[in-house]
Amino acid sequence: MKKIAKIFDLLLIISTLVLSFGVFAGISEDCRVSYKSVAIAEGTVESELFFSIPKDWKLTKTPKITVAESENVESCAFDKQINKISPTEYSMPFHVNYAKNGKCSLKLSIEMPLCSNICTIISKDLTIVFDSCNSSNNSSKSIILIMLLALLGGLILNLMPCVLPVILMKMRSFVAANRKAAIWGTIVGNYTSFCAFAIFLALLKVAGESIGWGMHFQNLNFLKIVAAILFILSLYSFEILSFPISFQIIESKKHQIFLENFISSIVASIIAIPCTAPFLGTAAAFAIQGSMTMMITVFIAMATGFSLPYIFALVVPNISMPQGIGKYSNVAKMVANFGVVITLAWILYLMLEHIGLKVFSVYLSLFVFAAVLFIKKFYIFAVICLILSFFTNRIDTSMDFLEKSNKRIERIIKGSLSESRIIIFNVSADWCLTCKYNKINVLNNGEIQKLIKEKNILYVEGDMTKKNDFLMKIITDHGRVGIPFTIIFGPKARTGILLSEVPTVNELKDAISRAGE
Repeated sequence: MKKIAKIFDLLLIISTLVLSFGVFAGISEDCRVSYKSVAIAEGTVESELFFSIPKDWKLTKTPKITVAESENVESCAFDKQINKISPTEYSMPFHVNYAKNGKCSLKLSIEMPLCSNICTIISKDLTIVFDSCNSSNNSSKSIILIMLLALLGGLILNLMPCVLPVILMKMRSFVAANRKAAIWGTIVGNYTSFCAFAIFLALLKVAGESIGWGMHFQNLNFLKIVAAILFILSLYSFEILSFPISFQIIESKKHQIFLENFISSIVASIIAIPCTAPFLGTAAAFAIQGSMTMMITVFIAMATGFSLPYIFALVVPNISMPQGIGKYSNVAKMVANFGVVITLAWILYLMLEHIGLKVFSVYLSLFVFAAVLFIKKFYIFAVICLILSFFTNRIDTSMDFLEKSNKRIERIIKGSLSESRIIIFNVSADWCLTCKYNKINVLNNGEIQKLIKEKNILYVEGDMTKKNDFLMKIITDHGRVGIPFTIIFGPKARTGILLSEVPTVNELKDAISRAGE
């Protein structure tokens, strides 16, 4: 009996080992490690490792990474923490310093500690080759090119559809009594807001958050703060509200006008930032994927381009307005005041998607009560109404629908739905006016709609109005940092044909033709 018991124990141990080996082998096969070079500067490569693990497993600790072999690498540093992208995907930034001449490569040995009902360590090897290590001159040239793109993109930003609601608000600078102070207020406000936004994105990046262009409009609290500021500015514009205390502190009219334009310029810049003007998307991608210093530098270039019309007005101060324009100054000021109201209405519209019609009605009622109380000079009660408006929220019940939508989009990205059919995948948001411009002028164009019917093209739209890490990862995987984002899949384009931020009808038609059979 003892011999039988020993044989049984031995068989149990062997079967357990075989089963465990099979399980661990399956897990090892499902685990993947990849990398992406996100920015290259002279002598430095900034990259990111991506870890994909099976469902229902967790990466319990930071993977242990050993440099097995290296070529032309002076130093290599990996972050001590990993960033969770999704339940099955993680990322880890790393930095490589290399010699200026020759080929640059790394061979890494990676140990990933995984746990589910049991825990194990999965070992993977990864060889990384940086093709751009031997072209430091090209890196310097690319940085200069990025700066020029940021400058030009910032200038064009003044004319983009997403900025139109605030152009009227900026007219204050030209109808103010002290023109020079107004222009200086606008310029300083532009630089302050763009630099603050760059620092904010850099801090989020350090904290491991997924970041993108215009992501602040996905945050309900941000929208509430902007709405409150615009509400106060609207009352002040129509002289319903005054600030006697601040006027006592700011003695001169000149400083008062500077402050007014400084504040309105910050609001205008915040609203303009999510817009993807031509050339701006490339510069924004480089900035967001680069170091904190590079991010701030590129954003300063954007602010410079955005401020160029005002800088020109300072450099050439002798430009005179046409004769008789003075008698229309009151009309211009009134139009500018309505520009503030239009911008407020747009922000309120964006909030409707977040909080729903019923809660939005309560929110809007609090604003109306606050306006009446301000008119009656019951300032304390008016401020209480504004404070109460920050507590109006709706419980989000759309997660099931969102999960189904994400699964469908995942099948499109992997190519399983484009084997025999052309697919137009477009990512948009309510706050992206450039996206709406693209949809009206390109996607809903008569020729394109006719082509969609004739070729039985499937149109799928992803919504980035609210934060969506799944869609953001798709966008960043294709080298972009924000929307508009339109990509065409088909039998001959299983990996997709990415369109420009502001595509033309001919560009879309050409992509459809190349993606088809």
